[in-house]
Amino acid sequence: MQNKTVGAFEARKKFGDILETVGYRGEHIVVEKNGRPLVAIVPLKVLALWERQREAVFEDMRQTAAHMRKSDEELDAIIEAV
Repeated sequence: MQNKTVGAFEARKKFGDILETVGYRGEHIVVEKNGRPLVAIVPLKVLALWERQREAVFEDMRQTAAHMRKSDEELDAIIEAV
């Protein structure tokens, strides 16, 4: 799926349309400000999936750290580095 891109001013004017496009059609929209991509508007189910995947990665890191016998401080430093 190709992302649509809109400028911030257009996004402000057409916010209701953007919500329908994202919420009901499942499309992703990138909002640019001054010609630079700033944010992405994605369906809630995409955000939920990303959050579950992120938590799974961190859980794997915690388990790996436990097997390596790393302290919480060492694990925090590893996570911050990522």
